[in-house]
Amino acid sequence: MSKGEGLFDNVDLDLGSDEMDQGVDVSEFEGTADVGDNDDVSDDTDSSSEGEDENKEADVDNDEFDSAEFEKDSNSPVGDEDNNSVDDNSSADNSSSPLQLIASTLQAEGVIDLEEGEEITSSKQILDAVRSKIEKNEFADLNEDQKLYVEALREGIPEADVRQNQQNIKALNGISDEAIESNEELRKTLITQGLIAEGLSEAKAVRSANRIIEAGDDLEEARDAYKALKEIEGGRIAKETARLREEAVSNKEKEANKLAALKTNILETEEFIKGIKVNSSTREKVFNTMTKIVAHDKHGNPLNAINAARHKDPEGMEKMESYLFNLTNGFTDFKVFKNKMKSSSIKELDAQLKGTQVGGGSSKSVSKQNQGGLAGAIGNLKL
Repeated sequence: MSKGEGLFDNVDLDLGSDEMDQGVDVSEFEGTADVGDNDDVSDDTDSSSEGEDENKEADVDNDEFDSAEFEKDSNSPVGDEDNNSVDDNSSADNSSSPLQLIASTLQAEGVIDLEEGEEITSSKQILDAVRSKIEKNEFADLNEDQKLYVEALREGIPEADVRQNQQNIKALNGISDEAIESNEELRKTLITQGLIAEGLSEAKAVRSANRIIEAGDDLEEARDAYKALKEIEGGRIAKETARLREEAVSNKEKEANKLAALKTNILETEEFIKGIKVNSSTREKVFNTMTKIVAHDKHGNPLNAINAARHKDPEGMEKMESYLFNLTNGFTDFKVFKNKMKSSSIKELDAQLKGTQVGGGSSKSVSKQNQGGLAGAIGNLKL
């Protein structure tokens, strides 16, 4: 069977043409709660009247107010038990880190799962726990076929291939043994597709199927082919998904090893241009420029700083590279830069030497400079 092609496209079978429903039925539940009325609330007028009488009896004259007794009561330790309980709670809160408290709250809300006694010491642990919970629950409402469908797409299997596989499985499941016995064209198709699955070309498979039919052995051959095809199609996507997943893990490991080797090479390089040494800070910058992702193109491909600059101004980057390529004889001869550096250094040194010469430039002669001490005082006199 060629890729993307159905098993029974040319067979007139009344097996139904409805496509498999890949959607997920999500049931919505609305919670309801019965709230009772407060019918037991009543006004107690008698109690109110008694309270007013008590307030009248409790009135005292200001002259009879005992200030000493008030001061005594004010200084007494009122509410010691409540204060102690507050202190105890505060010390309990202080014993746990903020991260641990956040993690405990998230666990109580069902956002993350924590092992009993697990200690949270970094925000990364919380983020990892959230990711783990998401991965655990992302397929919770899908059946096995739907889960396989989503996983296959995520691993990069084209959707057309996945759908074709599911259609093949549905077609095979709709074939009965009675249909195989009564339909010669179906038997020929099953035998042909079975031979193609074994590795024969379509032309050779058709010729072999015709010979089998002519020999009268097509019924048993068709039954055997049917069983083989069901097994093959039933596990095709799962096997391809597993292969791609393993390949992705292997590629990730290779990329990590490649990146580590590149970093070691760059950090151990003392001269990128022969004769011009660079320090460790410059080497780090070179590595980061090569490997750090700073942007993405319109297709989502990652770009480092150089590729991002080229993407932004391709003509300008091409012109600069061409200039440097010619200036350095194909990036092989950098004498022009070394000569320029040497020339600049010589000019700077020459300027400094001229500035220190007697009478030269803005410098003053030693004989004309003010000198300290008695000799200096005498020397500065105009005699």
